[in-house]
Amino acid sequence: MNEIIEHEELESNPEFAASVLVSKLSERLQEGKSADLTILDVDGTVYEKTKNEEGNWQKHGDNTATSGILEQENIPLVLCTGRPDWNEKADNEMQGLNLSSADAVIAGAGSIIYLRTPDGRLELSRDFDKIQREQKISYQYNDQKVDTIYDPELIANILNNQLTQYQGFAGCRVDTNASIGYATIDVEKIPFDELSKMLREINSSIEGVKTTPSENAEDINDEYFTGWIMVLPASAGKDKAVRFLMEQTANTINPAKIDQKKPTAHTVGDATIDIWMLSLGTGSKDDYNIKGYGLGNLTPLATKRLKKLSNAFALNDEERQQILADIDAQTIEQQTAQLRQQLLTGNDEEKAAASDQLRKISVVQDPNRRRADFRIIEQSGPNGVLEVVKNI
Repeated sequence: MNEIIEHEELESNPEFAASVLVSKLSERLQEGKSADLTILDVDGTVYEKTKNEEGNWQKHGDNTATSGILEQENIPLVLCTGRPDWNEKADNEMQGLNLSSADAVIAGAGSIIYLRTPDGRLELSRDFDKIQREQKISYQYNDQKVDTIYDPELIANILNNQLTQYQGFAGCRVDTNASIGYATIDVEKIPFDELSKMLREINSSIEGVKTTPSENAEDINDEYFTGWIMVLPASAGKDKAVRFLMEQTANTINPAKIDQKKPTAHTVGDATIDIWMLSLGTGSKDDYNIKGYGLGNLTPLATKRLKKLSNAFALNDEERQQILADIDAQTIEQQTAQLRQQLLTGNDEEKAAASDQLRKISVVQDPNRRRADFRIIEQSGPNGVLEVVKNI
């Protein structure tokens, strides 16, 4: 049985209580405004990349109008990026795009969180860092199961030996940051079916990790994938980091859990690395709301995956009852085991059906009955961001 904690017993997170993020939201609530904040991907969202006449790639994007609204309305800005880490140089880069200083930064594909302090510094969230450092993993070695703590060097070594047979595999390395870092696989022009097979193999051979693909914006193609696969602690990822940030923020600014004071995050992104952040569901038991917006420049793989996720989250009551009836007919352990076996041994059609059903089961089984609230907008890059911010 879940223990119910009365709100008087809850204590706000000191890290968040001292942050500019919470200060701005508290001021908005005091002014009778809603506790809205924006969470923006960086690359492909606050700027886009195109080739010039000489064939060179250039970044372009002007966020002046967006920043004007955020500053005038005192709306906090959170950046959520796949870049390994964040520093003053990155802050300056955003200034060059006429983007307001971020009040918090989620970096490392969701493996590290920084909070802006009133004196302008970005402080590492020690609480989130502790969660990553304590992530347990397990794998097979010499027919023995090995249990240990997430170690990016160890994972890189395992995968460099394990994935050499895959077309497009260019090696696994370690990306470092102010936290524990993570293992990253370099991939070049791998067919999408091979990419899916590689992801399944990684997730089935190492427990306690999460695989997060991220496209190279300079080589987007409908037939193959070029970019990186971040192999993160299972407790990381843009979705997990956003949930942590929203849970701590909600507990700090609204300990009495008043519905009208729930913070609402508006998440915006354009690539596969963003899909879990964009499709984060919330339910009546959550102390916050999340609305997701996919930009008009969504990559082909991100579009395909978001469609599958939307189908899972958008189940009507009749479909939910049917899935529950199927679960009642055999234990959830039996059904999920059969479906996972189908993922490994079935043909492409059977694998797709198994993946879809597992997704739907996870949604139905969620005690919060979370449902995603997201849509795709026509505008791309900074223009799309401005469209979202205008309607907050």
